[in-house]
Amino acid sequence: MNFKKNYESIFIILWNIYFNLKAGIPINKSIKLVQDILKNKRYKSSIEIIEKDIESGHSLYEAFFKQKELYPSLMIDMIRVGEESGSLEIVLKTLCEHYKKVNRIKKKILNIMIYPIFLSVMIFLSLILFLTFILPTFVNMYDGVNAKLDNFTGFLMFLSKDISKNKIFWIVLIMLLFIIKFLFVVIVINVFKRLNIVPSLKIIRRYYELNLIYILNLISKSGQAFYNSFSILQENLASYVIKDYIKIISDNLKKGFPLSESMQNIKHISKTTLTFVQSGEQSGSLDESLDILCEITENDFNNTIDKLLGYLQPIVMIFLGIIIGGMVLMVFVPMYSYMNYV
Repeated sequence: MNFKKNYESIFIILWNIYFNLKAGIPINKSIKLVQDILKNKRYKSSIEIIEKDIESGHSLYEAFFKQKELYPSLMIDMIRVGEESGSLEIVLKTLCEHYKKVNRIKKKILNIMIYPIFLSVMIFLSLILFLTFILPTFVNMYDGVNAKLDNFTGFLMFLSKDISKNKIFWIVLIMLLFIIKFLFVVIVINVFKRLNIVPSLKIIRRYYELNLIYILNLISKSGQAFYNSFSILQENLASYVIKDYIKIISDNLKKGFPLSESMQNIKHISKTTLTFVQSGEQSGSLDESLDILCEITENDFNNTIDKLLGYLQPIVMIFLGIIIGGMVLMVFVPMYSYMNYV
């Protein structure tokens, strides 16, 4: 999931284009009407460009494709499918439902990320405060004391003097350490994506499974053939993991296997998902089965996130307590040593 994309704005755009088309308003006028509703400046500007492209004779797909840095590849490709099959209105409606769900999931994931970010910021600010304002006071305290200090106090005094002389260096060093930590996490995530590695964490497995189910539900509700839609989606999908899933399904569909059997070779897909897809195919009610499956999988994903948040909250508090306790220790040990020499 790309957090640079504003899924709330995307939902508003899709819903209004769909609603206007349903009311019989031409596509170029539908696009123009959307501009008055949007609050996000980037998306408002992109819609203005899209309107000009459509008036110049470009298709809706081509106009959105030129703005692909703001819009998901799945959305753009499904618009292409809708235009080519003559079912754009249905596709837009299902895309609205899809990105409404995606926006909910995005907010849930952001809730998880808040705690590590909050912790990192608190640690950074605490270190800057301690190294800049508190430690230097101990240098002045010990200037007039000619006594042998214990190792811990001596180290703090050396550190304090060095920080007083090179404040900018130490602040930059701490900032660099946090940046390196952030870049390391980003690199690891990208390696996982490019190598199609799905970590053993349940929450990550469920996230990819939920995204696959969303896509299946989207295609099914749009009334499109899975194989034809997959052929288009494989070209531009951002997620390497989902792209790999779709390739496996597409290859099996080409061999003549039904959807449920085509999904069996995918790792990390639950038996629940396979059972619902199979029962939907056999009963002729795949749309309904995928709707229920979306709800079940999304609830399971939300419960997993809630449990993780339940674990993270006390861990964050304990970690902050350790940091604060360490700083208190750094203050009182030198003070105690100082009092022995006064």
